[in-house]
Amino acid sequence: MDFFQVMKNINNHLKKEDLETLKLKKVYETDFLPAYTAFSETISPLHKSGLTEKILQLDEDRDKEFKALRSYLKAQKMHPDPRIAEAAERLINIIHSYGKNIERKPLREETSIIKNILEDFSSPQNAAYVTLVSAMPRIEKLAAYNNALEEVYNDRNRVEEAIAAGKAKEARENMQKAFSRLVEIINALAYLNGARPYQTLIYNINKEVSQALLTVKLSRKCGDKEATKP
Repeated sequence: MDFFQVMKNINNHLKKEDLETLKLKKVYETDFLPAYTAFSETISPLHKSGLTEKILQLDEDRDKEFKALRSYLKAQKMHPDPRIAEAAERLINIIHSYGKNIERKPLREETSIIKNILEDFSSPQNAAYVTLVSAMPRIEKLAAYNNALEEVYNDRNRVEEAIAAGKAKEARENMQKAFSRLVEIINALAYLNGARPYQTLIYNINKEVSQALLTVKLSRKCGDKEATKP
């Protein structure tokens, strides 16, 4: 929802500019605007559903834990103990066998993939590797988030909410790609034609992104303080 608000603000800034003169009309109309419109249409009904927000938060937490586990195993591949390094190598290879960018998959597909990875990790041989690299705490957190999402999918009354959340995730990914492309083109044109015509737009975009990052940072600080309260 926060990301959508940032994109909404940036879209408003873009509409105030002479995009034809700035040579941004094409990328706006063919990339950014269609992605924004689709994202807006997907997000709008979700504002009414606290349950959907819970699903999206669970998915965000799960993605964070999955990436943390993967990064941890990659780091352990460099461990001075060759047994630990080999164990980490075997576990990371299991993850890689399920393809790239698993955290970007549709919600239910990602749930299924992670469930299979965790089942592979729990096999007798691989469980020994998990113990050797001390990865169980991370695996247990990932499993908890994944199981919570699976429960949502298995509840017939919540299937539509899960599908809506999956569509929102896909629309967000497409919006991010369109925004990144827009920024690349603005930077390229500013480099080729001079930055002056683009200064206001660049300033406004940077301001929106900086404010969003600050908000996230403050939210995480507040969360950390709450977590450490007795």
